[in-house]
Amino acid sequence: MKRRVLAIIMSAALLLGGCHARSPASPGWPVVSQISVTRRHEGAVSTQDYTSQDKMRQILNCLRDLGQKFTPAVDPDTFSGRVFTVSVLFSDGSSRLYETKSDLYVRFDGGPWQQADPKKLERLNLLLQSLPGDS
Repeated sequence: MKRRVLAIIMSAALLLGGCHARSPASPGWPVVSQISVTRRHEGAVSTQDYTSQDKMRQILNCLRDLGQKFTPAVDPDTFSGRVFTVSVLFSDGSSRLYETKSDLYVRFDGGPWQQADPKKLERLNLLLQSLPGDS
């Protein structure tokens, strides 16, 4: 009987203990303060900066939605095509760098190129191309 009561109390303590964890919106967690996007295609370079929460949310949602990625069979560095560089800047001064190439490849923080769902990458690239920057 005592073991059963003790097990119930410990289970409740474990479940309730998670309620006190910090949420990402809590102080101390870095939040996105700006996104800079550089587009390179056929020698032309353009840059857009975003600070609007709505625009940054659209970009971040597309980045999160890229899905499963695979190691490509060929080296994407040998291909030409448009390249988007997305720099996500956080309130603590840190940053995260995403690069897309030719609606097929993506890499994070200068790591190896990965092949992703072309439809999802195309959606992200179209958003980056059409979304006006903030002044």
